[in-house]
Amino acid sequence: MTAAFFPKGPAPAHAVNLSIAPWLDFSAFNLDYGRDYLLPVFTAGRFTEEAGRVTLPLAVQANHAACDGWHVAEFFRVLDEELAFTAAHR
Repeated sequence: MTAAFFPKGPAPAHAVNLSIAPWLDFSAFNLDYGRDYLLPVFTAGRFTEEAGRVTLPLAVQANHAACDGWHVAEFFRVLDEELAFTAAHR
């Protein structure tokens, strides 16, 4: 029997791959899904709190055939705005 990447069939439309690894603190993270896998993969690690500031490592892996660095930068820009708004309204 051969293991399949999607043993239950193809991923549904608009699926988001989010891996949480709370035991890892990292500055980079990479998984090899192959060159034909086009959906972005988000991996979050262990959060830390220091001097009242919470940080969480977050890696985004994207296939260049589907998006480029601008899209990833835009994602982080909007995420930063949302987190700043949330922090300001606590």
